[in-house]
This record gives sequence, C-alpha cells and structure tokens, in this order.
Amino acid sequence: MKTLNMEKLVQAYCEGLDALGLKHEDKAERENGVVVRFTDGNGKFLLIFDKEDPGFVTVLFPNFYPIETEEEYVNCVMAATKATGDLKSAKIMVDLEEKQVSVSTEYFDYSIEEKAQLLKRYIGAVESGIHEFLKALRTSGSSD
Repeated sequence: MKTLNMEKLVQAYCEGLDALGLKHEDKAERENGVVVRFTDGNGKFLLIFDKEDPGFVTVLFPNFYPIETEEEYVNCVMAATKATGDLKSAKIMVDLEEKQVSVSTEYFDYSIEEKAQLLKRYIGAVESGIHEFLKALRTSGSSD
C-alpha cells in the first residue's frame, strides 16, 4: 500500500462535494482522523477519514431514525439486518444506547483523482440503505 497524504485526499473529496453542489463545512481534525460534514437534500452526512489508514473512507448518515421503545428497537434490528443483507454496500447500525439508527458505507480509496462520481455512487448507497431500512421496517410492522 502506498503512502497517502490525508490532506490531499480530504481536499479531493471537498472538491468532489463542490462539483456535486453539496454544501460542506470545513474539515474538523479529530484525534483519530478528519471529519467533513456535508448536506444534501436528505439531510446531514459525515465523511470520515481514518488517521491510521487515510484511504479508509466512511460516508455516514447518522441518527436518522429515533428509537422510542424496546419493541421498536427489536423491529429496527430486524429491519436493519434485512436491509443490510439485501444491499451491496450500505450498513444499517442500530444503537440502543443512543436510541438511534444510522447508515453508512465504508470503502478504500487511495487516489486523489476527481471524486464527484465516486461520492455520488456512495451517497446513493447510503440513501438506498435508508430507503431499504424504512421499507423493511414498514413490512415487519405490518406482519403483526
């Protein structure tokens, strides 16, 4: 694996967001990496770069579905399992402690080439995850 300059990679992704017309906030340096917040028509996303492996990229749509009861938690876990299994690259995560559901996709990208089309594809994967989760949740709720 070649060495990657995280600053150049993050800049390439910010330029990709600009090319897609997506509003983004300046990058936030964290102890374990860099986070870029951006917004599309569906809400707020995080683009996360790992300090230990800058080419490991996460597109995260956090906390899009609140969990209010234990029964709803069980339904969310079942819907998340089904949706994650049905999709190619999105992961639906149910967090009982935070009482929220999030969806993400993670991948490796070690180039600093233009990122707009790559971002478009992975944002679409996350949005598909949201759609499939909600569809599975409606289906599981109607079978009672």
